[in-house]
Amino acid sequence: MASPDGTPSSSTTNSSSTLNGSTSPNRHTRIRVIEDDFFSKAKSYRPPKREVSKPEPEKELEPLAQEEVLDAVSASKELPIFDFEDEDETRPAAPQPSKYDTIDLDDDDDDDDVQELDPELASIAQKLSKRVMASDDAMLSPTLQPSNSQSYFSSLASQPGSGLQSPNSNYDHSGSQETPPVATTPANDINIMIRKIRDPRLVVPPEMESVMWEIEKPIKFIIKSDQPFRTSMELYCRQKHTQLAEVVFALRGNRLLPSSTPQTVDCPQIAVLDVFEADAFKYYKEQEKLHDAQRLEQMEMDLAQYQQQEEMEKQKKEEEARKRAERDSANHEDEEEEEEEEEDKVEEEEFLFIKLRSLDTQDEKLKVKKSTTVEAVLKHYKRLKKLDPDTPVHLSWDDEDLDPTSTIGDTDVEDDDMLSVRIG
Repeated sequence: MASPDGTPSSSTTNSSSTLNGSTSPNRHTRIRVIEDDFFSKAKSYRPPKREVSKPEPEKELEPLAQEEVLDAVSASKELPIFDFEDEDETRPAAPQPSKYDTIDLDDDDDDDDVQELDPELASIAQKLSKRVMASDDAMLSPTLQPSNSQSYFSSLASQPGSGLQSPNSNYDHSGSQETPPVATTPANDINIMIRKIRDPRLVVPPEMESVMWEIEKPIKFIIKSDQPFRTSMELYCRQKHTQLAEVVFALRGNRLLPSSTPQTVDCPQIAVLDVFEADAFKYYKEQEKLHDAQRLEQMEMDLAQYQQQEEMEKQKKEEEARKRAERDSANHEDEEEEEEEEEDKVEEEEFLFIKLRSLDTQDEKLKVKKSTTVEAVLKHYKRLKKLDPDTPVHLSWDDEDLDPTSTIGDTDVEDDDMLSVRIG
């Protein structure tokens, strides 16, 4: 706007300057002051110090007293004693002489235990024991049971009117139902040790080894040779807090049934029973079959390689024999040729062709050896000429008479020489 005098006012001037893009000096000053204040504060800024907590010094452990130190060797021999009536484990005051727990199952109530575990087998055992009591020799030993099937068959055969004949009894065809006493074998004590076999696929941390040792610690039992393994198996499972159906007992790698006895499986007097988890036993059997298959395959490969080597050696021997035969044949031919040549040489050396000439007859050609005497030549000449044997005949060579006792080889006569014959 304009003033009354016609001059523009200051507000109009300021607005026009703002529109032209100029900056007010007051605003510029404020911005600069703010920047200077920010940078000054940034330069003087120091982060606060953090308090670091110092670690507490470790406490020194007090040494154990001598009586608190446990001997590992003696501790390993201290095994729990099992009581049939009390399932709790107790530690003995002194170490046991045996390394493993020993449980004697030869108690007076063996028949009761068997009856609780297997009623049918217990009833069979009672029937057999009654028959054994009739024999004085079997008073102190239980009846021998070769197998469950045989004992059951014998018990049925002993019943009156069964119509079956026991294999160990002499059947009376007269109709008598009395059964003669059965010969028995005294039962022996069998020492068995049951040990747990760990699954090879199981990975056990080091801190759990002590727990696994308690689980896998063997237990020793003493049973009779005619007593089933069921009692010892169930007691083992009870002590290890497991179920009989979840594990497998094996003797020499073969599964053992609870109703089996040491006699039926031909168990030695000192035996070791292995306990497997069901899956572990299956895995072991699969690995055993795989190992047997690999071993059989390796044996077949070795056999094929052996047969191939035998065939190669046979062919080599045949080739050597053929070459040797060819060499022998060639050598034989060479030897024959050499022999013929030698014979020819001998003939050439031993025989001479000579001619005999006389004045009144024609010449005679003779083949003589060098060992032939002059007298023999003259006798042959007389036969050729049909002269009287007493006719004096002389043989000369080079105008010299030859001695009748000398041989042709002793003279200087050579092949195709002419000798003179003089009669009279």
